[in-house]
Amino acid sequence: MSKISKLIENPKKLDEMVLRDKERAKQQMLLRQIRKKYDRLLKDTIMQEEILELCRAEISALPKVIIPKKKKIRKGITKEECILLLGDLHIGEVVSLESLRLGLRGDTFFDFLPESFHDKKL
Repeated sequence: MSKISKLIENPKKLDEMVLRDKERAKQQMLLRQIRKKYDRLLKDTIMQEEILELCRAEISALPKVIIPKKKKIRKGITKEECILLLGDLHIGEVVSLESLRLGLRGDTFFDFLPESFHDKKL
């Protein structure tokens, strides 16, 4: 008897072979997917290393930055900075009364505060 006729006579063995072949096909497909992912990751890693090498070369070619030394201040004296806001000065301009009324001035200052502060007007 040939192999095929033996398999036809014994369907259990045939079912087992079919299941093994299906499993083998799944494993081969999974292996192909893993190889594709591995190849893609390998290419990405190589590209990242090349980019890092280029960055290192460019950075090492840059001139050194000289950091200025901090000025020493005598003990007990502190250095402070302030910002002077001069946006409301209208030097050499004629400003209409309506424009002035839109601003936050002494007579409109309390209009923007809660009711509890209205009694504390200057």
